[in-house]
This record gives sequence, structure tokens and C-alpha cells, in this order.
Amino acid sequence: MSVTIEQQGITVGRVEEFEHHDWNDLVERSPQTTPFHYRESLAVQADHADADLHLLGGYKGHEPVGVFPVFEKRKGGMAMAFSPAPGLWVSYLGPALLNYRKLKRRKRERRNKRFVTGCLNWIDRELGPKYTQIRPGPAYRDVRPFDWREFDIDVRHTYSVDLTPSEEEVLMSFSGDARSNIRAEGDYRIYEGGTDEIRAIISQVRARHDEQDESYGVTPRFVADLYDRLPDGVVRPYACEIDGRIAGGMAAVESGDTIYRWQG
Repeated sequence: MSVTIEQQGITVGRVEEFEHHDWNDLVERSPQTTPFHYRESLAVQADHADADLHLLGGYKGHEPVGVFPVFEKRKGGMAMAFSPAPGLWVSYLGPALLNYRKLKRRKRERRNKRFVTGCLNWIDRELGPKYTQIRPGPAYRDVRPFDWREFDIDVRHTYSVDLTPSEEEVLMSFSGDARSNIRAEGDYRIYEGGTDEIRAIISQVRARHDEQDESYGVTPRFVADLYDRLPDGVVRPYACEIDGRIAGGMAAVESGDTIYRWQG
């Protein structure tokens, strides 16, 4: 049986649901999604990027097999497709598969190919973009369907750190330089804050980029909107306070058993 692509559109600031399933339910059932796949996050991205959002879901019969959010931007009469939305420094989005772990490798690869190909066909047919950019999350590893469609593939590596051992064991697994940067002395406080800390952290990062004459598309309002709209504990602003003033911090995002270093 082939994979059918179902679409529900989101205009800026408006969220719709699939006919058969709730979007967030599908996001939570996929091991390949990130916190930026939640419908609340997608609506905030669409608003701040001034883009139209299209939610694509793949079905084999009534069984969901994948989700793929796509942002549409038009400039000078030219359509462009993005996932994630452009200019917001969201690292990952793109396709994510469901119900595939039970399949043998050959069937799993075939389903991935049919789902992604169906979504790309929808994008070409409905949006007709002159430019398309897709950045899947690190858990989505079989990018061959994009290669077969002659996308330029650029693989970027990152690190994941297992935090289940003790604090000392995690610390000792780092290099000497990293350990020296982590250890601190003096009177300071590290804590998890809220929107005030988000504004301070993002403003500091923006000022640092301005000093280096580097562009930076993230605004305090964007991160604060994500913090307000997403479930508690997804956006986590950690701040370091010295003598009652915020000296630095990190806006991280968390989903399941993974926390992502994001802005800071």
C-alpha cells in the first residue's frame, strides 16, 4: 500500500488539526521530532518569520507514518520552502517518521522514501518553490530520499552527552579545557528563570553579535513567545547571576530525555 500525504494549512497565527489525529500527539509518538515540531512552536515560527505553514502528514491507510512541517515564503513573486522557518536560528525541523521501528530495514527504508518523496511532490506541486531548504533533526539519519531528488546534501555533526552517570563522571568525560571552563569559583548562582532571564540572555547574545558585526535573527520576544506557548519545561532559560546581576546564560529546549543547547 502506498503512502498518502494529507495536508492541513496554517496561516500566520492560526492552527488547524488533522482529520484523523492531533498534530502534537503525532509529534510525541515520533522518536525523530524535536521541541520545534510542536504546533505551538510552529505557529510562533510562522508568526515571527512572516511565513505560511503547511503541516504534511503521511498515512498508510489510517496508520500515521510521518510528519513534515513546511514554511512557505514569497518574495518578488518567487516562492521558497523551508523547514525550519528561515532567519530564526532554529537548528532542526524537517521530516520525522512514526511506527517504523517494528519494520525490517528494507521496509523501513522504502516507507521513508515513499513518505519523503510524497511530501516533496506535494511541495513542488502546491508551492512550486524556486528554492527549498530542509534541515532534519539528528535522529533522522536516512537522507537518501533528498539525495535522489538531487538536493545538495551538507552533513553537520554535533555531540550528544549521556547525563545518566554521576556529575563527576560526566565532568571527567570532557577534555581538560572543557573541565577548566566548567569549574568556577566565587560567589555566583546558577538557576532556571523565566521570561526576564530570556530577555537578558538573548539581549546579551544579540549585543555580542553586534560587536562582531554578525547578523542574528533571534529576538527576545521570539524566545519568550516559545516559552509562553509551549508546555512547561520545554524552553528552559538557565542564568548565571553574580552580585545580583545576570552575567550570562543559556536558553535550552527539552523534549523527552534530550535537552538541546540552543541560544546563549
